[in-house]
Amino acid sequence: MMRALIIIGLSSLFAFCNKHGSIETNSIAYVKEQGTIFLPDNSVWRNHIKVIEVLEEDHNFDHMATAVVKTIPTQYAEIASPFSGRVVKSYVTLGQKVSLNAPIYEVTSSDYFETQKEYLNAKQEFHLSESQFQREQDLYNHGVGVRQEMEAAQTNFEMAKFAFRNAEEALKIFDMSPGKVRLGTPLIVRAPISGEIIENNIVIGQYLGEEAEALVKIANLDKVWIVARVKEKDAHNLVNYEKVEVLNHTDLSLPTFGTLIHINEVVDEESRSVEVFVEVDNRNRYWKPGMFTNIRFIDKSVEVISVPEKAVLQSEDSEFVFVKVGENRYQKRNIKTSGIEKGKAIVIEGLKASEVVVSEGGVYLLKAL
Repeated sequence: MMRALIIIGLSSLFAFCNKHGSIETNSIAYVKEQGTIFLPDNSVWRNHIKVIEVLEEDHNFDHMATAVVKTIPTQYAEIASPFSGRVVKSYVTLGQKVSLNAPIYEVTSSDYFETQKEYLNAKQEFHLSESQFQREQDLYNHGVGVRQEMEAAQTNFEMAKFAFRNAEEALKIFDMSPGKVRLGTPLIVRAPISGEIIENNIVIGQYLGEEAEALVKIANLDKVWIVARVKEKDAHNLVNYEKVEVLNHTDLSLPTFGTLIHINEVVDEESRSVEVFVEVDNRNRYWKPGMFTNIRFIDKSVEVISVPEKAVLQSEDSEFVFVKVGENRYQKRNIKTSGIEKGKAIVIEGLKASEVVVSEGGVYLLKAL
């Protein structure tokens, strides 16, 4: 009796397995034929596969780089006192616009006093020796003078002239006008450029030593430099780009276009990058020195082939897509891309317009490779 029950149970199990085995046999996911992948009518993959026609569209090739805003060196000045001394007066405030040679602050200085004194003494000696030389020369020319005394007066005059010129140049080095020197007056430190006061550390009564830092910084910010670092492998292509856009992160609808003025010839050994300088208009004062931004180098518009980013799959050494080559029939195709733009891969080799590729579900077809 027990033996009969076991036999009946095994028979039922075999019947059940055979029944469900036929379902599996009828649900074939794919068939590989002559290098293609065919999905039969009952394939469970067919509902997951979506395709798209490849089209040509206008595209601007570009290159992005991070950058920092900097003042233009020729439009920036740090103003320190040329002599040690005490600050007695300030002429400026933070943010004030100043013109070339405008007074910034005054300093009383014993060193400046000595320089004034040396200049005035040299000037006096020069005029005295000049008069003496002219007198001896006039006497000699009228036959009543002595040649030796005239030559001595001439030597004194040349030496006094040399000393006076040196004292005069010493004043000019410190941007002081020789014609305005008055003994005992404070030194007026003046602006070497036009611009606005971007830093003001003037303290009345402050003593400045010989190594004192600059008290005032002036910059003309009507134009600024946007300095980017570009990898050395990309730097040589930058001159071929048509436009340079500096991204305005506050309002992306208001791009700023600049002028590429210089690509550094030296590669930074640590970052393996090259500094690139772009000049932009800054009369609206949006760009602040030290601000971080991004630069976009834009090439002229060309027609390219692009596919959805999800359509591109990767193996160890190549990129590829699945191309539709017949009804429910697909084939792997190696391609080359130049990057991703707004969710689309730019295809530079391997596809032609009007071909149809798998845009979604390619991962299922991977199982058939």
